[in-house]
Amino acid sequence: MAKQKFADLPPAQQRAIVIAGAVQLALLAAALVDISRRPQDQIKGPKPLWVGISFINTIGPLAYFFFGRKRQSGEAGPAEADSLTVGGSTAVGFPAVDGSPVVDGSPAADG
Repeated sequence: MAKQKFADLPPAQQRAIVIAGAVQLALLAAALVDISRRPQDQIKGPKPLWVGISFINTIGPLAYFFFGRKRQSGEAGPAEADSLTVGGSTAVGFPAVDGSPVVDGSPAADG
């Protein structure tokens, strides 16, 4: 099978490739910035190792964000973020910038 050129791909596939590349570069940039700004004592393992791992497509930066950073006290992990509650009931949205709870219109939110 002959190699297909990017220009010969359908527009939907071209867009998907460009979007996937942009996501990859954004993840890489975010991981590298976080590694450079975060003190060594807040990273699990040596910083140079995580810099190298971050260059592994998509999986590297995600591995750093999920496994390479030490949790701060009060920082919700991925699992805890889904179970945040407001007034004893599960929050439907995110809290406002000023920290006030989300009002979803349900009777539980009134009380």
